[in-house]
Amino acid sequence: MILSYQNYSSNRVTGFNQLPISLTLEDMFIQSALHSATYPSDNVDGKDSSRDSWNNNIEYCGGALFERYISDEHLDEIGSDLIPQAIKYTAALYRLFWREFHPDIEGPEYVEILVNPVYAVSGKYDREEITSCEWDFDFEEGNFTTDKEGLRVPTYQFNSSGPRTIAIRVNGGPEIVARKQIYVKPYPIHVDYPEGFNSLIRALVVSPNHC
Repeated sequence: MILSYQNYSSNRVTGFNQLPISLTLEDMFIQSALHSATYPSDNVDGKDSSRDSWNNNIEYCGGALFERYISDEHLDEIGSDLIPQAIKYTAALYRLFWREFHPDIEGPEYVEILVNPVYAVSGKYDREEITSCEWDFDFEEGNFTTDKEGLRVPTYQFNSSGPRTIAIRVNGGPEIVARKQIYVKPYPIHVDYPEGFNSLIRALVVSPNHC
């Protein structure tokens, strides 16, 4: 079984979604155990009875019963399911441990001028619950200016496009505990010259919800 999993091509493990951020450590262990328990091992049947025959292959050595085993075909099927699951749960475990000590800024990386996206702080700070948060939506190194306060806040409307850095301080402390790079996009501008430069027509192209 180990050799079959080692031969599994990593480039086939693509395109899977991450696990919900609300999962606890106990949830991860229970869900991963229940999922893997549907498959048989060499000597024990799984919870899915339709796979009971998978480990019925018998290998003999010198005429004596040697061991039961799962065929490479079925091992590959098991690996196709469990290896992506293992990657997802490992990533979720790292995320869980990170969030015990480090706040995160949740919100879009790309925003438009004159739009108020919502940003929120998540996680903990040194394993302490976050009870207050100060936001600087145009942070410059060495100069923190409180623009908003709260655990979940809408930004002010950016009046120019370009890169911005969001920074936060939590629980009344002076330390900047998280930053997020965002980009403020300009509205797309369409320019027509139907009869030359003198008849220039400029038209702002906006989506219906911005009209």
